[in-house]
This record gives sequence, C-alpha cells and structure tokens, in this order.
Amino acid sequence: RDGLMHGNGYLYTQPGEGEPVTRRVHSGMVRFNTRTCIDTIPRTVIIEEYVDRYVAAHRYAKDDEEKFEEILSTPEPSEYHAWLMHSATGNDDFIQLFHAIHLPSAQGADDGLHTITTEKTVCWEQQYNEPDYPLAIVRPTPGEVGFRGEMIASRAVSAQQELNKLCLRIQLAIHLVAVPRVYLMGGLKLPPSYFRNNIGHVISVPGSIPPTFMTPPAMSNEVYQM
Repeated sequence: RDGLMHGNGYLYTQPGEGEPVTRRVHSGMVRFNTRTCIDTIPRTVIIEEYVDRYVAAHRYAKDDEEKFEEILSTPEPSEYHAWLMHSATGNDDFIQLFHAIHLPSAQGADDGLHTITTEKTVCWEQQYNEPDYPLAIVRPTPGEVGFRGEMIASRAVSAQQELNKLCLRIQLAIHLVAVPRVYLMGGLKLPPSYFRNNIGHVISVPGSIPPTFMTPPAMSNEVYQM
C-alpha cells in the first residue's frame, strides 16, 4: 500500500537489546536527499520516530544516569508533526527520535555509521559497514530515475486529468441545461409554485395540453458510457 501511494514502502530492522525488531515505517518518516541519488542509492537515510520519552530513556540509557536525564529533558517536537502528539490524546511526553544510517564510502571502508539521536542527545551509535541499509524497500514499479519508485498516482495522472475535465463539463452542463421544465396550456391562471419549488421553469405554450413535465439530458449517453 505504501509503495502504491508513495513510490516506496519500508520495513526497518531496528537495532536494540536482544533480537532486532522489524517494523513498518511510513514513507513520510523516511528522509533522504533526492539530489544525491539520481543514478544510485542515497548514502544517508534518516528515519523519524515518535516515542514516549520515558520509553526512550529506559531503552537507550537505563545504565547512564546523565544520558537518561538528557533524554527526559528533550523538548517536544517543534516541527509540523507535533500536532500528532496532541490531537488524539493530549499527551506531551512524546519526543522525536532520528535513526540515521550513513553507508560506507566504498567496499571495505570503515566510515559508515548508524545512530539514534534526539534533537540534542546521541542515544545509540554503532559503526556500520554493510553495503546497504537495514531496510526492506518495496517498489511496485521502479522509477525511471532516482531512489523512489513510481506512484500509482503518477502513472494515472494523464487519465485522471481527462476524467477531471469530463466531470467539470458534465457539472456545468447539468447546471445550465438539465433544469426541470413544466409546459402549461397558455392562459392557465395557476401560480408557478403549484408546479415547482424554485427550481426549474414554467413555460406557457399554445393549445389545450395537460401540464407536461420534462427534464432535458445534460449530456449524450455516449458521455456516460465512456
């Protein structure tokens, strides 16, 4: 689903004590510099996470009192994601963690790094020498260039534009043409409110005819059968 909607879907193997945990990461929480990965994968990826400050402190600093207090004193998120922390529960104990993976510059190089930080504290860090990220990346269709796959919306954009134009044309035709009309015998002294409620027209025609109601079609049937 994430891959269809955003181009890439992600499963992240998160380090920690004991067995690593693999979890889904929303595409909006994965950051990378698109200018550095037109013909290759980006060297640095940052994954955002929002977690209770006490959970983070016990997870990464239970044996380090100074770091424990630093994590607890981390300010609330100041970015636009902050509304997520307050809108549902009103809980202000959430903080923002950044999982940053920096790949080695070459095979066998030892300058790769994997860190987990808050805005001001390094919670965890480890040298990272793997040639790829601890991410399973799902792409329904690879993009023509760059790291991100092709979204279903971009593939359907031309058809959607034509559909939007057709819907606007139908909407305008309904407003201008498909108005109920009542045809009455000329000289009939009945108020229009007997036949309509402010929508449509009452038209007098010569001859002796009973009241006739008609709503003309806004568009040909061919339009709706497309």
